[in-house]
Amino acid sequence: MQNKSLSRVKAAQLMNSTNGKLFGAKYIKKDGTLRKIVCRTGVKKYRKTTHRKSFANDTDNPYFLVCDMKKESYRVINLETLFWIRFRGVQHNVIEKPN
Repeated sequence: MQNKSLSRVKAAQLMNSTNGKLFGAKYIKKDGTLRKIVCRTGVKKYRKTTHRKSFANDTDNPYFLVCDMKKESYRVINLETLFWIRFRGVQHNVIEKPN
């Protein structure tokens, strides 16, 4: 597997550009435990309501809404605690300042 480094802003752009394709991520959850997740963006199947939007959709916060494919429910990834994203055979390690 190929490794690359990218900033948190670029990581958000990468997750946004997956266009519903599967990708993996590793981050620290709110309770302090690690989570590895296989997820996708743009999934609408598990919505409970159509009129309420998630707080993760706001542009002024470091959160990203994804659908966990194993648990078949939505999860929020905190970009500030994100370690890496795996997409198309490349592991993108998130760092503060890329080279």
